[in-house]
Amino acid sequence: MIDVLAASVDDVHALADRVAHALPGSGLGAQRLVSDRDRVAAGARLRTEDSRRTLAGRAALRMLVAARTGRPVREAGALAIDRTCSRCGEQHGQPRVEGLSVSSSTSGPYVLVAVGDADALVGVDVEVVPDELWTGFDAYALHPDERASMPDGPDGVSHRIRAWAQKEAVLKAVGLGLRAAPARLRISAVETPGAWPSGAGMLDPGAWRPVATTQVREAAGSWVTSLDAADDAWWMLAAATPQPIRRWTLDDLAAAHPSAA
Repeated sequence: MIDVLAASVDDVHALADRVAHALPGSGLGAQRLVSDRDRVAAGARLRTEDSRRTLAGRAALRMLVAARTGRPVREAGALAIDRTCSRCGEQHGQPRVEGLSVSSSTSGPYVLVAVGDADALVGVDVEVVPDELWTGFDAYALHPDERASMPDGPDGVSHRIRAWAQKEAVLKAVGLGLRAAPARLRISAVETPGAWPSGAGMLDPGAWRPVATTQVREAAGSWVTSLDAADDAWWMLAAATPQPIRRWTLDDLAAAHPSAA
């Protein structure tokens, strides 16, 4: 089972403030639910909104890991989450937690995080749909088989961002990120419904799509599903195999840990 939290930056900060209110000391809530390295990474952002978004993404992942492992949300800042980049050694790489597979993404006002078992190989990507795309987007992001089928106009922008988000989630799941060009793979247009009944508690069976064509060896066999969260963005979850999804809300986290209420 994969745990997922999709939320707004503002709502993550609001819950973090509620959690921190019950803790000794002072300071902004989200800053007290992350590590020193997380605070440094957020502080390195030039714009306040970027710093705030980075902090929300890191706090959200820590709160979801705490929920997954049965620890109080107030202890999220003490969790061991390593983000060492394999290329430069800085703390901006793919997050890693011993015994788990984790992923996080932020875009505009949104945060998306996921936690699964170590062999689940989860990856997430949220992308706000822009008014227009940069020149060269199709050549970089779309597989040759996809380019001719994309519509024009606003629908075309949305469809292209959908394809991009699917692929980035897959590439993050296999540990590559955008070191591999998204145009080198194509996601199937055919959905395979999950084999789990919907409405079973918080479980969502999902409608998963396999990677249909790829020149990226690591991505072969991966799957991706779309999460409904907000109409102006695409929310994607990738994994090694289709799995049931437990979708958390911030209210769920607060209810699971009364000190956050």
